Parts: sequence; C-alpha cells; structure tokens
Amino acid sequence: MKVGFIGFGNMAQALAEGFAATGALKPCQIGACARDRAKLRRNTEPKGFLAFDDAARVAEFADMVIVAVKPHQVEAVLSSVKELLA
Repeated sequence: MKVGFIGFGNMAQALAEGFAATGALKPCQIGACARDRAKLRRNTEPKGFLAFDDAARVAEFADMVIVAVKPHQVEAVLSSVKELLA
C-alpha cells in the first residue's frame, strides 16, 4: 500500500514517521505534496519519503490519500483533484 499526504505539516510528518518507524510502510511507500516545495523536500527526502509537486501527483501515486491541511484550505486544495480521489 502507498500513502500520500496532501499537506505535510507537523501532524502529517508525525503520521508518516510513525508508519515508517513501526514498519507498517517503507519510506518509499509514503509521498507528500505541500505549498512550500523547499520545506517539503527538507522534511521528506532525508527520511526516504517522496516529495511530489502537486496534489494530482500524490493522488496518482497513492492508494490512500490523507488530506492534512487546515480546514479552511480543504476546498481549494481538493478542487483540482476531486475527480482523482473519487
């Protein structure tokens, strides 16, 4: 199974690190996208997680997508990928 995160803040990072630490997922099975690409790379690549350019790439990669953005951002973030998540 591959898990993707749309948004990769503190909570998403904690979940991803927990999945990897327990062996539930290998780091290469975890991917994410975030608004700040440089910060995303700093928070993913050293741990072996994958960094994607946008939510569409996360949706294509993942079997399960976790939306990890602030509630007021959900509609805007998902508007371009809602068909991919159906």
